[in-house]
Amino acid sequence: MDGERPRVFTNEAFRQVVSRLFSALERAAEEVGVSVCLAGKSHGDYKGEVILHLGILDAFGQPERPIVTDFKLYAELLGLKKGDLGRTFTHRGKTYRLKGYNPANKARPFVLVDLEKGRRVYMGEALVVGALTQSEATQSLQ
Repeated sequence: MDGERPRVFTNEAFRQVVSRLFSALERAAEEVGVSVCLAGKSHGDYKGEVILHLGILDAFGQPERPIVTDFKLYAELLGLKKGDLGRTFTHRGKTYRLKGYNPANKARPFVLVDLEKGRRVYMGEALVVGALTQSEATQSLQ
């Protein structure tokens, strides 16, 4: 920059920095096969903040959801297989499909879809692991 340094972080300066930063990150992410998205940004007179989300790509080249990634990381620790993602099971007369795992939710970390209502529900570890291992044992006996 020629001359004096700016005393205030202007909207235009912030926009240019974010644009250049995001452009460089997109190129780098593409090179290593991950996704990057701008999740938020804000700035004041003296500083700015940019929030980015980085993630792996699924088999179709689309960003994989964090709940899917977390399930794949935690599956074996929980006594499950990575292939259990997407499995269905019945509990109290309702059928659910396993969509992922959210370790931040300590009480009910499993993310499921109630197939009857088509809505997302959360369940505890003991219930889901028990249901999946029980249904697997039942299938192997048949």
